Amino acid sequence: MDHRWDLHKKNALVTGGSRGIGKAIAIGLAEHGAKVTVVGRDLNSLNIMKKEAGPYESKIHCLQADVNKKDDRSLIRDFLQKYDNPLDILVNNVGTNIRKKSTEYAEEEIDHLFQTNLR
Repeated sequence: MDHRWDLHKKNALVTGGSRGIGKAIAIGLAEHGAKVTVVGRDLNSLNIMKKEAGPYESKIHCLQADVNKKDDRSLIRDFLQKYDNPLDILVNNVGTNIRKKSTEYAEEEIDHLFQTNLR
């Protein structure tokens, strides 16, 4: 392996990592040796993602949490403090979308989009 991609002894956190781009990033980081914490709202999806990591499953830790909830953000911080090494890699992948014309959004939907995608 090219030493530039050697991530052994590195700790990574991937939000929104149970599927799609986040899942691919999390598995890729584990393939290159990183210990990866994957955060997602659905524990079942997280467990499926971990199983699909195959030989890299042991390098992936799943944490059910919603980054929109203050208490869950504290849970993530507390979980990360268990590591011996500091967090080396952060992938803020969490995001959401509402599939309709922006002129049709209710105020609560706009608030949800801003909370999830920007804050």
